[in-house]
Amino acid sequence: MDQALQFTLSSGSSRVLDCAAAYNRAHAFDPAAPTPFQLRVFNHAVLIKDTPPPGTVFPDNASGRLPPVCTKLYLPFDPNQPTDGGRTIVYGTAAFRTALGELVDLKERSDAFAADSKVLRIFDKLPTLAPFLLRDRFEMEKIPVGKGYFDVSDAEWESIGNFIRGQFEKIFAAVFPAKSDEAKAKLDRLLAVLWHLSDRPALEELADAFQLDRATCDESFYAWKGVLYFQHEHARDRARMMEFITWLQGLRKYEDAPGQRERQGVQAVAGHLHTFCFETLRDIDKRFATYQGAFNDLFGGAGDPRGFMNFLRDASGHFQELGIGIAKLQHLVEISDRTTAKIFRRRPQVTTLIPLLRTMADLTLQQTPA
Repeated sequence: MDQALQFTLSSGSSRVLDCAAAYNRAHAFDPAAPTPFQLRVFNHAVLIKDTPPPGTVFPDNASGRLPPVCTKLYLPFDPNQPTDGGRTIVYGTAAFRTALGELVDLKERSDAFAADSKVLRIFDKLPTLAPFLLRDRFEMEKIPVGKGYFDVSDAEWESIGNFIRGQFEKIFAAVFPAKSDEAKAKLDRLLAVLWHLSDRPALEELADAFQLDRATCDESFYAWKGVLYFQHEHARDRARMMEFITWLQGLRKYEDAPGQRERQGVQAVAGHLHTFCFETLRDIDKRFATYQGAFNDLFGGAGDPRGFMNFLRDASGHFQELGIGIAKLQHLVEISDRTTAKIFRRRPQVTTLIPLLRTMADLTLQQTPA
């Protein structure tokens, strides 16, 4: 099996959801627990978030531009041995339905396929498969899913939720100062509206206050919530990402191999990976700085809301780009930790190091140096 795919299938990163493992977790809590999919083929699939391969055509994409993130489905030939091989298809392409038609009688199971397609669209709208985001989205859509399907503890769920609600409250306190009990009660209602995104008239009232398009305000507000989630996660993970980038920087001057060709091979691929990771992290930091600057302007002496309103108008784009960028860096760090943590100076033999670096480069969907 291709090593990049093998690292993906065994990943614990937010790029990947092993539906079979999730199904088993949910049924360990409760054998009758509801799970998202009706068709067995999806319950055995592995969902993977990635940037779309060049030339991918999405028939329902009116803009014609490739989205920053797509959802791939890896369908194993043998559900009990997924690493023995399978087929990968991109959700939303013409090939997706064709491939499923070879595995499932879509006419006979049309109702199940229609229900599962709605669920897949929920997965597809998210930039990552982070358990918190998945649980949150399914609760918002009122789709029952068994405890344990999304691998997030109640303590983690509460901690992240408190952080996000705290950020919402700070913004609302600045935009709608609560000077009376009645005003405070209104703030509490607005916080609930923003968290659940279920009260359309109240959402449109908020959209007017933030000068957002009423038709798409729910997407903008949800993306804001998602950006705050990524801000919370990135504060935890950034130091590990920087350690990984520093490790790659050191490999750009790699001299441990006896042969010039091997040394140059390590240096070239490490340099390629370092550039990708450095630029990805720089973009992530820039987007968070944009948000923080808008936040600070709102709380400054002038209380200028313009930067924050501009951020909200672009929130969906920030949400998607932050999600896939952070997920890819997390995945590369995970692979590095898994394969080199116990090796002296984290430098395996060159015969292992070059394939490892090339596999990491493949996972970035960048062209690997020759």
